[in-house]
Amino acid sequence: AEVWQNLVHSPQSWWDNPADKRSLKAPDFKHKDTGEALWLSPRTPSWVTNALPPVKGGSKGARRPE
Repeated sequence: AEVWQNLVHSPQSWWDNPADKRSLKAPDFKHKDTGEALWLSPRTPSWVTNALPPVKGGSKGARRPE
């Protein structure tokens, strides 16, 4: 949960990849300094998905776990 909190509170520190992923194995978010990776999934806490900005170029601006 601490990593998700870091993503929500410091999104500028993460690469936001969901809109241009080339593979399902690629992470949705990757920390720019540590390289730590996160994937959205049905198990992602709802407070995280609700706090994230819309996917760039995503349909209707919604973030939906795959």
